[in-house]
Amino acid sequence: MSSTLFDLEIMLDLGRVVIFKNLDVSNLQDSFATVFQFFRETYDTVSKTPNNYAMRAHQAVHGTSVREGCWDGIPTAFNGFDIAYRINGAVFGHDPFGKDERDAEIIAALARNLERLCWGFPWDVSRISEREWGGDADLRERLLKMLMPLADRASKIFHVEFERQIAEAGDDIEAVLAAVSKGWEVMTEGLDVDRANYFWENDKVFFGAGHARRLLAELSQPRQVRVVTHDLSMSNWRENGVETVRGLDRIGYKFGRVFPTPATAAGGALKPANSPKPLRKKKRRTK
Repeated sequence: MSSTLFDLEIMLDLGRVVIFKNLDVSNLQDSFATVFQFFRETYDTVSKTPNNYAMRAHQAVHGTSVREGCWDGIPTAFNGFDIAYRINGAVFGHDPFGKDERDAEIIAALARNLERLCWGFPWDVSRISEREWGGDADLRERLLKMLMPLADRASKIFHVEFERQIAEAGDDIEAVLAAVSKGWEVMTEGLDVDRANYFWENDKVFFGAGHARRLLAELSQPRQVRVVTHDLSMSNWRENGVETVRGLDRIGYKFGRVFPTPATAAGGALKPANSPKPLRKKKRRTK
């Protein structure tokens, strides 16, 4: 009788996925223990879950009770990471490639918001999602009106002062930390010396130095997901992670469909956040 093989897919974030191929159902507990330890040591270095991989593999296969009133779930070494099992083409769990309804809505909303920012359209309440949300809708609207302009400014600063510098640092953690420290130093100095002028310069660079154009070009193309695959049928699967890039659709998003809000529909439209205020004209005295 042949063994049943399956793949374990783990979403690190919306742009990175790790796949462990060809786990053996007939030897499931040992397979889980091996994969748990490798994932924890290679990809999840900050998790605070226990390191008893054999125990956690047993729980993953047989289940375990949790505190009263909670789901009788199966803890794994992937706490905080969405996972899915792919068996004979069928997916069980949280699809890591953006097909899950929640992920699709988040991906589409992020893309629409970034396109709005790159076109220079201010945020206003008409852009609040029409889907039903729990909680206090009025409070949510007040918070968004207060925070979205600040989020716009933070996004522009990130793309100008941090994004390229962090990317150029690659996987060297010390270089990444140095890039973040340098960006923070430049930002802090600009805010301390002349906040209004720093924001004006930030806008000028974001829109004039190609950042907005680059981001719009990226939004017009399929989103890129970096996938690392470890095939457990190979003896050197730990060292032989194969990296590929997949171009995926943003479900529910169409590039070029973001427009400025008509003034009559803005519902409290806001001016671009933290922009330098124009000087008031002095009234001429009359004799």
